[in-house]
Amino acid sequence: MLRENGFHPDLARIDAATAKRAKLLYVNYPNNPTGVAPSEEVFDRLIAFAEKHNILIVQDAAYATLVYGRPALSILSRPGGKETAIELHSMSKSYNMTGWRLGFVAGSKEVVQAYAE
Repeated sequence: MLRENGFHPDLARIDAATAKRAKLLYVNYPNNPTGVAPSEEVFDRLIAFAEKHNILIVQDAAYATLVYGRPALSILSRPGGKETAIELHSMSKSYNMTGWRLGFVAGSKEVVQAYAE
């Protein structure tokens, strides 16, 4: 993650052999510690990459509601997002419940079920 790439993944730098072996791509937005939030285009590129390589995106969305100047954005709201991604949410970050270990997983029924097992 580099400043010159807006602290977003440079998917073009992931070689084909690595992408073929990968099972999941873990991202966290808004990003900690940079505070960088995703755009629709960033999520769309991640989804296209996941579709191409049959990879599950795990979006750590613990800070998802802490976006200022625009509405919060869920990867699940983007075309193909529900089929390629799962979101992990935490009550302790967004709702100032530090110490509470309360959260939830959001995504397609199949992926959430697999996560639960």
